[in-house]
Amino acid sequence: MSAGSERGAGEGTPPERHPASRGTGGEPFPCERFLLDSWCMSMVDTSPQADARYHELLRRMPPEKRLEAAMRLSQAVRELALASIRARHPGADDQELRVRLAVRLYGHDCARRLFGHVPADAT
Repeated sequence: MSAGSERGAGEGTPPERHPASRGTGGEPFPCERFLLDSWCMSMVDTSPQADARYHELLRRMPPEKRLEAAMRLSQAVRELALASIRARHPGADDQELRVRLAVRLYGHDCARRLFGHVPADAT
């Protein structure tokens, strides 16, 4: 069963986007495709009722509170990723940790553009 399959017809469909947020052929920009795909994801270890309640609470939050919550979650993800990298590479200095974190969060290509050298085993 895929994420979001418990939803009723139409509930997993994201709202229509403004034409200005699309590429020249009307297709979503690559980052928008990711956002559209993740928009309809539901938690797989949560009952449909709890998931619906969670999303309802998110919809009721004022935008600044949603942004604040997203920033806290992003920081938590970064801290967890960094803890995992430190556990795998206990001898890594701050620079290597930054490079490996960039690989983890943004991919090899982006990290290479930012830092130049990227360890071959960075994941």
